Parts: sequence; C-alpha cells; structure tokens
Amino acid sequence: MSPISNWFERNYYGENQTSPKVNRVAPSGARILHVGQQRIEYVNMAGQERFIDLEECARNWVSWVDDHEDKFMALPGASEADGAAYDARCVCLRGGRRHAYWAEFMDEHKTRFEFQSFETYWKELEAPLTAAGWCTFDTE
Repeated sequence: MSPISNWFERNYYGENQTSPKVNRVAPSGARILHVGQQRIEYVNMAGQERFIDLEECARNWVSWVDDHEDKFMALPGASEADGAAYDARCVCLRGGRRHAYWAEFMDEHKTRFEFQSFETYWKELEAPLTAAGWCTFDTE
C-alpha cells in the first residue's frame, strides 16, 4: 500500500503519514478533463495533465477494507456478496459541507479533488463515475 495515508487514517487513527496532493477544481486551474470506465484524466494545479487508474483504486480499496474490516458494519439487509460487489467497484472516499466538497481516490498518491459546491462535484465527478459503473464511499 501507499505511504500516503487516506482520509480515515488521518482522521480516525491519528496516523501521521504524508497527506495527499490536493487539486482544487476551478479557482486553482485544476480541472477534470474526462471520467471514463478505466480512468480519470485531469489537469493538476501545476497545469500538468495526469490520470487516475480506477481499477488500481478499486483494488486498493478492497485491500484496505479487508485490512480494516473490524471498523465497518454491513448495511441492514445487505448480504456479504452485496458488500463485496460494492467494494469491488469503490474507488474513492468523499465528503464535505458547505463550500468544500471533496473526493479522495485510493490510487498510490491518494489524489484528492476539492470543489466549491456540491452541484459542481456531482456534475463533474460523481455522476460520470456512477455512469461508468463506479462507487464512492461517503464519509459523512
């Protein structure tokens, strides 16, 4: 796994590891170019084109959840197979309130996008991810 801690590790376990690279969408010049079935293409705050491999994110999520399964509860009425199917398609953590909505991917760098509104987050990231068959984990 990556030496960069994810949102859970930083907020609940007090792990003091390297934080993710943040991409503030819009004001900083960072922007999402394309959300597809295999990857997200984006321009970071330094103006460099990058991509996130969504299959890598899903594999890392499954591995992380398996290592921390004692920290999660199954949803009422959900079978173990339902949970496994969800986990196999989960690629990032998400959360936010008011003017700071974010998504943090489970790639090696824990790439994080921040948005100024929920509507922008949904339009530019969540809706295309969902349409491509991916899931996100709500931390709120």
